[in-house]
Amino acid sequence: MVTGPAAEASRAVQSLVSLDDVVDAVWQAAGLQTDPDTPLMEAGVDSLGAVELRNQLQRMGGDAVSLPSTVIFEHPTARSLSTLFACAAAPAHQAAVQQGSQLQQVSLTGTGSLSPGGVRSSQAFQKMLSDGVDAIVPFPFERETPDVSVLEACCGVVDSAHLFDNAAFAISRAEAAHMDPHQRLVLERGYEAFHSSGDNRASLLGSNTGVAVGIWSSELFHAATKPNSYGAGNLLSICAGRVSYVLGLHGPSYAVEASCAASLVAFDLGAKSLAHGEVERELIAGVNVFWTSVSVNAVVKVGMGSPSYRSFTFDKRADGYARAEGCIAVALTAGSAPDGAQRVDASSTQCDGKSASLTAPNGKAQASLLRNVMDAAGLKPSQVQHIEAHGTGTAVGDPIEAGGIVTAMLKDTSDRDFPVAVGGVKPNTGHGEGLAAMCGLMKLSLALQGGAAHPNVHLRVLNPHVAQRTEGLSCGLGLPVQLTELSGDLIGGVSSFGYSGAIAHAILHASAGVTTKPSPEVSLFKRRPWSWQIANHDLHAATRVGLGTSGSRAALRATPLIQTSSFTIAADTRLADVGLDSRGEVELRGWLAERVGEAELPLRLILEDETPRTISAILAQVQIPQIRQIRQIPHLPHLPHLPHLPHLPH
Repeated sequence: MVTGPAAEASRAVQSLVSLDDVVDAVWQAAGLQTDPDTPLMEAGVDSLGAVELRNQLQRMGGDAVSLPSTVIFEHPTARSLSTLFACAAAPAHQAAVQQGSQLQQVSLTGTGSLSPGGVRSSQAFQKMLSDGVDAIVPFPFERETPDVSVLEACCGVVDSAHLFDNAAFAISRAEAAHMDPHQRLVLERGYEAFHSSGDNRASLLGSNTGVAVGIWSSELFHAATKPNSYGAGNLLSICAGRVSYVLGLHGPSYAVEASCAASLVAFDLGAKSLAHGEVERELIAGVNVFWTSVSVNAVVKVGMGSPSYRSFTFDKRADGYARAEGCIAVALTAGSAPDGAQRVDASSTQCDGKSASLTAPNGKAQASLLRNVMDAAGLKPSQVQHIEAHGTGTAVGDPIEAGGIVTAMLKDTSDRDFPVAVGGVKPNTGHGEGLAAMCGLMKLSLALQGGAAHPNVHLRVLNPHVAQRTEGLSCGLGLPVQLTELSGDLIGGVSSFGYSGAIAHAILHASAGVTTKPSPEVSLFKRRPWSWQIANHDLHAATRVGLGTSGSRAALRATPLIQTSSFTIAADTRLADVGLDSRGEVELRGWLAERVGEAELPLRLILEDETPRTISAILAQVQIPQIRQIRQIPHLPHLPHLPHLPHLPH
């Protein structure tokens, strides 16, 4: 305890200079009333005002603090400035983050969730899983056009992805309007995770807190053509950097793109950084948002997605996955686990290496990964009760993953006297791609909290190849498996595999006899709607130009004219210039004819009206009695990829 004159000076500073005093000083020096977390330079404090503010604060602090002339640049907000005086009032000895060979225990202490099915809390997520809800719904076409689309697509969507409380993060409306919704979701869910972990803005400001975000890609970035839509508005790395900037965090801040394994790779990196004492706490988030049915249907067209838009994980019907979006964030802390918190025993990231093809899974590598993580955790395979599988629901991937689990956990384990529950979340929510692992992690955590694995939705007849791999072994698939009947601690692992070859696994550990209730939704924000910005970009305009309403239904969109698997055609680009040959012309005309039904197309429509804009204008005049909804992806025109063609930036 600090005593004597130094202590008296510290108490004097603390009593004289509070956050309200600093805000008042800003008003006196610069004539501005500002939010405590708004950067003062952004709020209008110029260089003269900065000097006057520094002098005013120096007079208020007296001899107990010495403020440099650059203090406004080093402490850019009123709240940050107030911490200067709080530090001066604190004891001289402060515990620093200890780095060394002794690994610290890592615990999962907070969550924030926005998932398909109207899920906005871990409590709602638990109910969705327990009730066996399939959250796949038709694509919300209001995101891209008010017209009725001729393509029917289904996916796991969040109904509030367009809502955001910009004021809570001191972001102007002008800037928020051009922010990628990925960033909006990560900001809100990330702060929710911190809040549920017991932190607030004051405790986070200036802390050595890391941020790692798993993300696949930004469709808005690929669609953007307006100058103010580039840069910080939609770069992937800014998803993490903006959280650190807004909350004043000084730990490592980065985005991870490892295809479908992105968020678990981020989790592994963040957990290890925390375990080695490099940071005080860590925020891990996974996020995915999409804008158009074109992207939803693209995964079906290339054979990854299910034509029925469902994930039949481990089922005989497995034929691909349905896409999903959302955002889930978790807060990790080091040291002794708080009551009810789950430990992160170990995690690891590896690569498939030389598998059958670049994107093919490798069962031996997966089995090796699981073994390595269990060894790092000091666990025997027989101690693990639950595996949350990657489980995309593909005819090949599911049996390979099942084989890896069997090899790592069920063979040569004579001491296992209970079945290992194997589940997958994708039949409930869809495949969140860069987000996917966080959905699996949340599902595993809730199973350990409640002491029971959840049922596998859509599992009716076991994939015969999966059945062959698991025959005669203690593998629980299909029905809920009670874990509370088992003695000892509850331990489970979660896997996530990317088609780039990245594979990751993590193990969570709940203490024996400790079951907790999931957290209900907590309202922290006053959110307002923001438009889907893709409607203002040329990529989307090209799909709508010239299309009014004709006949009894909305007119056709020109999607097949501008979107192929290899490149995008602008609205005023001549089709001949991008390689439309005679075969492509026949296919395109057939595609259009199928959709106008009995209406007649002009004979030389494609040859004479040679751009998407002019063709769309002609189509707008065609009287279409009815546009039929179809489930199958159309065979788009044969437009060969030419190296000299202009591309949108990647």
